[in-house]
Amino acid sequence: MRNIKLNKNDPFHDICLINIIFEIGMGGNFLTQVLSNASLKCLNKKIDKSRIYTKETNEYKLTNFSPIVDRFHPCNINPEDYNKIRKQRNIVINCSLDMFSKLFVLGSYKNNEQNGMEADALHIEKEYNTWQTDLSILFPNKEYIELDYKDVFININKERIKEMLDYICFPTQLSNEIAIQIKEYTNINLDIMKKYNV
Repeated sequence: MRNIKLNKNDPFHDICLINIIFEIGMGGNFLTQVLSNASLKCLNKKIDKSRIYTKETNEYKLTNFSPIVDRFHPCNINPEDYNKIRKQRNIVINCSLDMFSKLFVLGSYKNNEQNGMEADALHIEKEYNTWQTDLSILFPNKEYIELDYKDVFININKERIKEMLDYICFPTQLSNEIAIQIKEYTNINLDIMKKYNV
């Protein structure tokens, strides 16, 4: 896994009521933004998309709405917080090794990580295995709902989106609106992937 260490007191990485666990390119920042806006709708507010979105790369930054919803890579969670996060509502975006290979390159492009865009299959497989190991350490009893990237982001499975919303205690009536946003996000990502032969 990329060697990213965060300060334990970093306010952008507090354990929240809803935690989205993902790896590079899997749409964790995007899903956080969508769920943040969905929760803010109840408060009749909205996150200013212009401050968190980069159109050229279809990348979402600083999308958290702490203490309600935030996103993490497993390697960014302090081991002292493992028990705390296991008691919350956690969404894990996961995928097959084949899909991970494509998303790793896409995410590297979005994050301007040239070495990730040029990574060979062996390096990507090592990253994938580390990701899976990190997940099993963080959640030994699978204290989360798992969303398969292909199922939710490519096939736009509305029933699975409803299950996710129900799991995190959001109104399931938001599923159509969220599905539309996921489709728009995915279409832009697919265009980027075609452009760079991912």
